[in-house]
Amino acid sequence: MTLLRERPMLTGLEHLPLNGLRAFEAAGRLGSFRAAAEEIGVSQGAVGQHVRGLEEKLRTELFERHPRGVRLTRSGWRMHARMQRAFEHMEDAVASLHEEDLPVRLAIPGDLAVGWLDPRRDLLLAAQPGLTLEVTTLEDAEADLVLTAGEPPAGLVPIGAALFPSEIVAVAKPGVLAQGRGFAGVHLLHDHRDLWPAFIEGVLKLGRPAQLGGLRLGDPEAALTGALTGQGVALAEMRSVRHMIETGQLERVEPGALRSGESYRLCGPAQKLTRPEVRSLLDWVTAEMAQDSMAARLKKSS
Repeated sequence: MTLLRERPMLTGLEHLPLNGLRAFEAAGRLGSFRAAAEEIGVSQGAVGQHVRGLEEKLRTELFERHPRGVRLTRSGWRMHARMQRAFEHMEDAVASLHEEDLPVRLAIPGDLAVGWLDPRRDLLLAAQPGLTLEVTTLEDAEADLVLTAGEPPAGLVPIGAALFPSEIVAVAKPGVLAQGRGFAGVHLLHDHRDLWPAFIEGVLKLGRPAQLGGLRLGDPEAALTGALTGQGVALAEMRSVRHMIETGQLERVEPGALRSGESYRLCGPAQKLTRPEVRSLLDWVTAEMAQDSMAARLKKSS
């Protein structure tokens, strides 16, 4: 075929005919101008004209024409693989307009979910009445926002400044520890973080124990729930139990705290952070954490 050679090849999308791109994608996928015409809803001749116009714009032959149909050239095959994905993305984008609003998934450590977020759920829903929130206390690859201590998990980007430093305290239901007996006869409630050896050595100054008894409850949420129900002593972030201590549900059984030097911060997948609902939740959590920190400082100084 004769191609235009006196003009430079135009590759910008603004110069390419959308009808030609659509005809090219359908014909390449179906292997036939006629089948492409039936799918698009135009004549076979129109498909041929659209494709020829695209080839002239690109100054590249995209199809080999045969009596039984068409076959992509090497250049056409390379372009078609990417063009097919582009059309699929376009279809997904249009279909998303009619989807129900997806929930925002927040991954947060279990003790903070129980002790910090739960008491604020009404405040959150009042501030963002259209929000549908899903909370998970596990590492969740699908989460939109993750509250974590230390370095962000792989694939997530940190957002803003650190929110608060890690401060682990020992808590129990009031009256669980017998007067003057310390931790004797009381179950230590363990979770997967296994913080008790470091707490006993660094805070209680009793030396690092070779082994410890107690109840192993899995995650921090279960350990904190065990403390609330009088099963023993749990280790939890001070941020998660401050409200429970102030309301008399728990008491600190040791004034010292285990400080690792790590701080909590929000992070998330970069591609999800532009979603308006995610940004709104991010702003709310950040503001509430800042207000909580200020209230704690004021109380400490008074």
